[in-house]
Amino acid sequence: PLGFKPKEFLESRKNPGLGIKNLHKLGIKGQGRNIAIINNFRLFDHIEYHSSLKGYEEIGFDPTNYGGGSNGGFVSSFIGKTCGVAPNANAYYYAVNTENRTQVYHAIAIKKVCELHKKLIAEGKNGIDVIHIQRAISLDLFSAEEGYEDALKARKEAEDLGIWCNFGAVLDFKENPNIRLGHIYCKLDGNVDNPSDYIPLRALNSKWELIDNYKNALCFPCGAKTVSLDVKMDEYAFEHLSGPYASPFASILYLLAKSIKESITPYEFFEQGLKTGDF
Repeated sequence: PLGFKPKEFLESRKNPGLGIKNLHKLGIKGQGRNIAIINNFRLFDHIEYHSSLKGYEEIGFDPTNYGGGSNGGFVSSFIGKTCGVAPNANAYYYAVNTENRTQVYHAIAIKKVCELHKKLIAEGKNGIDVIHIQRAISLDLFSAEEGYEDALKARKEAEDLGIWCNFGAVLDFKENPNIRLGHIYCKLDGNVDNPSDYIPLRALNSKWELIDNYKNALCFPCGAKTVSLDVKMDEYAFEHLSGPYASPFASILYLLAKSIKESITPYEFFEQGLKTGDF
C-alpha cells in the first residue's frame, strides 16, 4: 500500500508485544531456565537464537534424503535475542523426522529430554521446565500411529519429573478441564504492545467461532510477527496468522514465570493468567 515501508514493518514486528519488553528491562529474561523443543527443523545456526541454543540433535533422519523444516524457525524465534519472549533462556533442540506420521522419534526425543533433565539436576543446575512439541502427540486421536504407546510412557516419565509437556496446544489440566489456550493476533496496523489492537482468531466451524468460548481461555499471540526463517542464517520473514503458534508463546512465557517463582506449575500459570486477565 502507499506509504508502506516493509523493512520498518518487519523490524517493528520483531517485538513480542504485550509488555514483554518492559519485563526484559526489569531483568526478567528467563535466565537459567530451560526448554526442550522437539520439531523437524534443522538450521541451528541462525543469528536470532544461536546463543540460546545449548544442544542440538537429529533423530530418525535419512542423511541421503533431507527435507526442509516447516515451523522450527518460528518456534525458535521465541527464545531469540530480538524476537524472543525469553531471550536469556536455554533451549535444547531435537530435530525429529515427522514425514511418516510416526511418534517413534518423538518418544525417543522425550526420553532423551528426561535424561538431560536428570543430568542437569545432578550438576546442580535447573532442569528442563517445559517440552514443547507442535504436534498433538500422545492423544487418543493419534492412537493408531506407530510409537503411540512409547510416546505415552515417555510423556508420563517427563511429567513425573515435573516437566510441563505442552504438546500441540492441547491442555490437560485435571484440576480444571475447562481451561483452554486461546489464539489472538495483532492487527496489521496495530501496536503490538496495545492489548486493544489484538483480535481473536475466530476460526470458522470451530468452538472459537463463538466469542463466549474465550471466557475460559488464556489467550496468546498466534502470529502477525516477524520470525527467523529456516533458509538462511540471517533471514527473517513476517508470519501472518498461524493458530498453533500461540502454544510456543505460552511455553516460553512460562519460563519467565519460572524465573520469578520456581515452584509455579503450568496449571497455576494459567490460573493466574485468567484471574488477572481482562476478557
